[in-house]
Amino acid sequence: MFRSDLAHEIVGALKSNVDGVAFDVLRGRFGLIKINTQIKTSEASHRIGKPIGNYCAIECDKMQLGSVEIDQYITKVLSVALQEFLAEFKKGIVLVVGLGNNSITADSLGPKVCNKLEASQMVKIFTPSVMGKTGIKTYDTIKAICEKIKPSVVIAIDSLCSRDVEKIGCTIQLNNTGITPGSGVNSAQDALNQKSLGVPVIALGVPMVVYAPSICDGCDKAIERIAKKFSSLYVVSKEVDIVIENSTNIISAALNLILS
Repeated sequence: MFRSDLAHEIVGALKSNVDGVAFDVLRGRFGLIKINTQIKTSEASHRIGKPIGNYCAIECDKMQLGSVEIDQYITKVLSVALQEFLAEFKKGIVLVVGLGNNSITADSLGPKVCNKLEASQMVKIFTPSVMGKTGIKTYDTIKAICEKIKPSVVIAIDSLCSRDVEKIGCTIQLNNTGITPGSGVNSAQDALNQKSLGVPVIALGVPMVVYAPSICDGCDKAIERIAKKFSSLYVVSKEVDIVIENSTNIISAALNLILS
């Protein structure tokens, strides 16, 4: 019944262990937890519903407190994780893509991050908006740009979906497998990954919504039947504007730090 873009969350929600998955959990200051999940086999990939590759989740329940000290620490941890992912690829032009809809607060993370990034000869920034506004598929525009400027890597930023309201605005996930825009809210488009674009793709995002029936997952049958009536609804924080702003500041600071 639940939907999630977070690899470690899906693994944790399964009723039994999954062969072909490796976990590495590190703990830091302020209660921060860094969870590295490696999906190694096609069998594990099929069961989890995520491509083979590496996923890194940085979780901190104090991420939205507005503390400068905590935000700076999370920024530092994120920048190190990004550098580790970028180290896999050859140096060259980096194309940063801000996915999402700037007119919908919960879906505006990608565009807002890009608005705070510093473009240069080696860092290109693009916000494709959404098909409902442009009439053009996100994949088509990004594919065309990749063919033109030939970046060494694409960093795609987007709002994500979780199954746990506690993770809204408090988890940052990176992966080296790309992203399928809209998949978390059952509106999947063409995947953005190395196979489709011909360029390695690092996906970076923060959960901003929870699929409503996920909240009732594991409840008694009567509640689950009620939950099915809300199968088209998603839950967001009433302070989503603050959550987006703080997440934007952390991610943009980390990106500017390593790409400048």
